[in-house]
Amino acid sequence: MGQWDWHEVVGRWGMIVLVVFLAAIDLLLFRAVFLSPKGVQGYHNKRRQVVAMQEQLTALRKETQQLFLKTQRFKEDPVYAERFLRQNLDLIRDDEILIQFLPKAKEASVPAKSTK
Repeated sequence: MGQWDWHEVVGRWGMIVLVVFLAAIDLLLFRAVFLSPKGVQGYHNKRRQVVAMQEQLTALRKETQQLFLKTQRFKEDPVYAERFLRQNLDLIRDDEILIQFLPKAKEASVPAKSTK
């Protein structure tokens, strides 16, 4: 048997069609990778979201640590606990009187009725 030659089987037009087909696939892949929202742009958007979430996580961890320390101090330091309760919940002892100074309420201006 003779050797098989690709050029003889497909001919010149077959080679042109094949080259055009491969070029079209290359263009579609280029578009998919570089121009679509799921390509490089999507990667950069997701990366920015990850960085923002990591910063948010760091801030939340710091806040959690501060709240934990406050809770521990509240449990272990009765002076701190009493001061906190007095300031935030207006708690008083049995022999104390709580005096609150409230802002003056604005008087509703009612038009005077004229007498005839």
